[in-house]
Amino acid sequence: MLTFGNVFPYGDAMKVSILLLTVFLMFSACDDDPANNNNNDAGTNNNTNNNNDEPPDFMIHPARVSHITDGDTVYVWYGNQNYKIRIAGIDTPETYGTPEPFGAEAKQFTIDHLPTASWVGLEFDNEACATQVPPPSSCFDMYDRLLAYLRTLDNQDLGAQLLVNGLAEVYTDADFNRKTQYLQLQNQAISAGVGIWSDK
Repeated sequence: MLTFGNVFPYGDAMKVSILLLTVFLMFSACDDDPANNNNNDAGTNNNTNNNNDEPPDFMIHPARVSHITDGDTVYVWYGNQNYKIRIAGIDTPETYGTPEPFGAEAKQFTIDHLPTASWVGLEFDNEACATQVPPPSSCFDMYDRLLAYLRTLDNQDLGAQLLVNGLAEVYTDADFNRKTQYLQLQNQAISAGVGIWSDK
């Protein structure tokens, strides 16, 4: 019969030393496993990794994403208010009622670039929309949505990115500061035949 004394014939002190060394080596091996390391590189590139940190410096008027209802409609916490934001200058295909082609893709694009609880930067043609409480009525559309451009965590204009990918078109019925730029981006998407322009 194999006993503890047979395996470690050199006395109690040696037994304890060998046991401690074995336990130490086992735990050291576990610490080297990248899956158990919370500081590995895989987590540092996640857009949601700084949800509890300060907003990036490039965000002029930072807000927190509450939830997304459509490709061009986002709820955010700004100050102590929960605002329904309509992305200024663009129109994405509908997902409600009778869904339009690329509506689901536009919504998913916005969800992917604005994770829930992440920072988003609000930008306005009229600074009074950001500084006056409540904002002037001219800052809202006919559905009581606050009109704003949205800046993502990777410092991109979300409306411009939706246009480039053919997931939105310029809202030509309105005047806004980025209209010329947005029309150029839309023309690029049309030329590339992407998204809503793929069957034109």
